Amino acid sequence: MLYITGDSKIPIRCAIGRLKFDHGVVAFDKTLMDTQKSILHSDGTAALKTQELQSKITADTKKSDLLDLHSPVLIEGKIRSPSISLGRKIPIPTPDFGGTKDADCSELTRELWAAKP
Repeated sequence: MLYITGDSKIPIRCAIGRLKFDHGVVAFDKTLMDTQKSILHSDGTAALKTQELQSKITADTKKSDLLDLHSPVLIEGKIRSPSISLGRKIPIPTPDFGGTKDADCSELTRELWAAKP
């Protein structure tokens, strides 16, 4: 279950991802979490030497939602105390008519394991 303060619990269908390590820098590759309401995609890097994190989380919604901000969530800064902000300059709610289908978790997992690094 996913729980964010002030929000309700959202069941997670599956979560997959691959981390690529290159000279102390970790890159998030093909990382996603399929929930009941949306599919969350995470892109970014973490530098282990400096402990700097830069990540962007975007969502593909499954159902119509008139009050959602539909903006990426940006996570930047030191791993111990990152800054979390919205990627949109003016946070005006916009309608999203949804339509994203559930992720085929089994197929995505097979593709992830079969892919060459």
